[in-house]
Amino acid sequence: MENPDLLDRLRQHTWLGAAPTEELTWLVAHGVSRSFQVGDVTTRKSQPEEWLHVALTGRVAIHLDRGAGSRRIIEWRGGDVFGLMPYSRGGAPPGDTMVEEPTETIAIHGGLLPTMIRECPGIAARLVHAMLDRARHITSSDLYDEKLVSLGTFAAVSRTS
Repeated sequence: MENPDLLDRLRQHTWLGAAPTEELTWLVAHGVSRSFQVGDVTTRKSQPEEWLHVALTGRVAIHLDRGAGSRRIIEWRGGDVFGLMPYSRGGAPPGDTMVEEPTETIAIHGGLLPTMIRECPGIAARLVHAMLDRARHITSSDLYDEKLVSLGTFAAVSRTS
């Protein structure tokens, strides 16, 4: 994919814009432009993630119902990265990854991640930080849900006492 406009857009990207130009050029050359509409599912809960998505525009989120009602546990917007990350275990997301606004991404297939790590160490390092932020966010969401369930249990017990 040879596209100077896409390279310029990547230079403005929140997570990856500061990466060396040759690494951004690698993304443009090996990535696939993907567009999603509202309601599209980029990855189903039951399926392992296959793509790293560099979001250029839009909004994508995962919603879960863990006994406290359905709520958004994490979202990504243009300027974020989502999906399969370097060094991740490649599991399935905790819920369907749903498109909430029309979204454009550059997608890198998981089979290219080892090459990307070798050819683009600056991007790989930034993606590791994004993956750590995502893990912290999901852990925080899990703790919040546990607190809500505990409060509900406590309130129910208090009423019967």
